[in-house]
Amino acid sequence: MKNSQFNLLKLAYKFGNKYAQTQTLQQIIENAASYGEKSDNGIINFPAQLKKDQADLTLIVTISSGIMGGKTVIVSRPIITPESHSMNYAKVSDQIKKYLDKHLSSFPQIEEGTMTLEFSGKGSDSEVAGR
Repeated sequence: MKNSQFNLLKLAYKFGNKYAQTQTLQQIIENAASYGEKSDNGIINFPAQLKKDQADLTLIVTISSGIMGGKTVIVSRPIITPESHSMNYAKVSDQIKKYLDKHLSSFPQIEEGTMTLEFSGKGSDSEVAGR
């Protein structure tokens, strides 16, 4: 590998770490979902589906210390508005929990606590409410 290629890879790694550590939990989930269910992330692309359905989705995510170290993740069942689209999002909670169980250690900026995440397909951006 040429020195210039090595330097580019090193720079890309630095930027990846820098920007990954500034993302909110909401952004992390949206980014992971954007790759679709068939990706290694395993989360359906629910932000795109919300836009298609013109729906809103609310989740409550709780992160706490585990008994044997590590973190415990609890993801509530999604609340979908309008309810007629609920079946499209039945798997989302389990998929997000599996993803966070596997990758949460990669995001040290995510603190313990309970977060209400609100995703909207009606507007231009998703919002996060309270902590």
